[in-house]
Amino acid sequence: MAFKKEVFRRSQISIEYLAVFAFATAMTVPLLIIFITHTTDASNAIAVSQANQIARNVVDAAETVYYLGEPSSTLVKVYMPERVDATEVTAKEVTIRMKFGGTTTDVVASSRINLTGYLDPSPGIQYIRVEARG
Repeated sequence: MAFKKEVFRRSQISIEYLAVFAFATAMTVPLLIIFITHTTDASNAIAVSQANQIARNVVDAAETVYYLGEPSSTLVKVYMPERVDATEVTAKEVTIRMKFGGTTTDVVASSRINLTGYLDPSPGIQYIRVEARG
């Protein structure tokens, strides 16, 4: 009889441990999902902010050297973020296209002057030469 009580007590303890573990897991998994979602959102926001800063810096440098006149030039150091899909320098805009999963975001900076050139979309530190040409 004492043996049966001991077996029952051990099985009760192991079931209680399983219940505690299941409860802890049930509480941890949603928290991890929320954490990963917020981290991804923050990372995407930082990448868009970096792209916006790059586009704005290039436009500002172009306008500065334009108003200084030919043969003015400057070198702009930028850090191109990882999620850049394509870049485009058109008549009066610098566009940086970014991909986040299935969505695409365009970061555009407008200029008061005509622009021509190319921005390398590969990630990392880059040096961009901006020159005034007549």
